[in-house]
Amino acid sequence: MPGEEQGESQPRRRAALVLAALVLALAVLSGGVAAWLVLGNGDPPVAEAPAGDEPAGDAEARDPDDPSEAAPDLDEDPADLDELDEDDDDADPDGPQGLDPELAVELAGSSLVEVHTLSCDGDPEDVRVTGVDVDDGVLTHREVRRGLLAGAVVSPLGEVAEALPEARNDVDVLRLQSVPVTPAPLGLAEPTDDEVDAALVTLGEDGPEAEGVVLDLGTELVDLPVATDPEDRGAPVVDASGDVAAVVVTTGDPTTVATAETLEAIEAPSDGMGDLSACDDPVVPERDLEVTIADDVAHEDADAVAELYEDYFDGINQRDHTRAYERYSADWRDTNTLEGFVEGVATTYYPADPELTELASDGDGLRAQVMFVSIQSGAPEHAPEEGERCSWWTLGHELVEEDGGWRIDGVDSDLSSDPPHAACAE
Repeated sequence: MPGEEQGESQPRRRAALVLAALVLALAVLSGGVAAWLVLGNGDPPVAEAPAGDEPAGDAEARDPDDPSEAAPDLDEDPADLDELDEDDDDADPDGPQGLDPELAVELAGSSLVEVHTLSCDGDPEDVRVTGVDVDDGVLTHREVRRGLLAGAVVSPLGEVAEALPEARNDVDVLRLQSVPVTPAPLGLAEPTDDEVDAALVTLGEDGPEAEGVVLDLGTELVDLPVATDPEDRGAPVVDASGDVAAVVVTTGDPTTVATAETLEAIEAPSDGMGDLSACDDPVVPERDLEVTIADDVAHEDADAVAELYEDYFDGINQRDHTRAYERYSADWRDTNTLEGFVEGVATTYYPADPELTELASDGDGLRAQVMFVSIQSGAPEHAPEEGERCSWWTLGHELVEEDGGWRIDGVDSDLSSDPPHAACAE
């Protein structure tokens, strides 16, 4: 029946439309390949590359079984890649590059000292050099021996200690026998034939400063490509352990240093220590002494007594002998002339801060004990014992009050050591 044929044709048309929609969807999703196969039209046509583009190549360009052709592993841990990059950064194909200057100052800056000659003529600044405190003394430059009066003054960043030349070698390095001057003396580096990371540490105007260098320890003398000033003679080159690997012996640009093997070979000079002659008015570094007060001294007059001793010691150091002489009582001055006093202390110098170690009331007066170091000519008219150029003192005094202040009235033998002085070398 025509109505039935028409009714059967409508579902077919609807099915054809659904099939066409599916084919269109497949064409969109699969670039037309799946639709083309569904429609039974054979192999899909190969699309032509747009003008100017390279051909995509064929399926044989990549072999899935070849590991070298494998695609990158997208699951690779980024941390592993960073670690590989860090390993590459740590590689040092060129060997030592020099010690970090900040680390060098931290390791050795507090062990640097200034060394001044006590000279009979000239400005002490002309013979100022640098030294470094090591286990067995202070290493410095033997230029400090020029014009010596009785030794050298070692100033570690504000402190002062007496030092006598002790031994040297053939490359101008001198060792000083001294009282301890820094809390942590450095050691000497072990001699080796290797190049090491190191740094030259000097006393700058605003404190220690350093410059990284590479040091060849297999050579006795090494020229470093750094510029230095005359006062840098004796400055140390330290390695990464903070040990002294070399000492400056010639300044300028370049700078010449004597290395560890040479430093270990320091011996006493065959020609003696030089002329430690006295002079009437030696040139000494200008410095005001500060009399320290021992922790267990709690007397109410401790500050006033410390001021008395500061006037006395500074007066002698600065050759203001009248000022020192007047720190004695009137009775003492009646029996001891100014001329005799000046003759006795004409070559005396106090290089270190004295210490007030005892103080007690005694009737209307006081009894005080003070400890100090003096250096002087060894001549009998100047030294406490003939030949004694450096003396440690533990001396007691009787003090009286005059003119609104305390004055030295004589020696208190009970508070003095016996004898009251000893040679520094003992």
